[in-house]
Amino acid sequence: MTEGSASGRRPVGCVLFDLDGTFADTAPDLAYALNRLLAAHGRPPADYRRVREAASHGGRALIEVGFGLTPEQAGFEPLRQELLTLYRDNIQRHTRLFPGIPELLDRLEQQGLRWGLVTNKPGWLTEPLIAALGLNGRPACIVSGD
Repeated sequence: MTEGSASGRRPVGCVLFDLDGTFADTAPDLAYALNRLLAAHGRPPADYRRVREAASHGGRALIEVGFGLTPEQAGFEPLRQELLTLYRDNIQRHTRLFPGIPELLDRLEQQGLRWGLVTNKPGWLTEPLIAALGLNGRPACIVSGD
């Protein structure tokens, strides 16, 4: 039996959520940034279904969807940096918390449970997104990709 409860289970100390695709629907803004980048390079827009599938895998996956390039190929990194800048500048045009998340957060907080976020998104993108979603100061922790 472990310490913490009569049943032998430890009490929950913190609930962690994956940010992109679980907690918040960020795919529309990631698609917007990718399509702006594609247009700037004379390419047609990406299929939204493919972007949505790749969105939670970050900028690397989006460059692969839009340009067919992998990280080892020439030209990949400048495109990824351009994409991230476009995304930063348009970080909350359409991003929303998924239905039920606001109520779940309220309930967790009412029960005295801490919650946090885990993402592959770098902190310099995560922090402004959290602020734009009106969540500053609420997460107990944020674990970013960097």
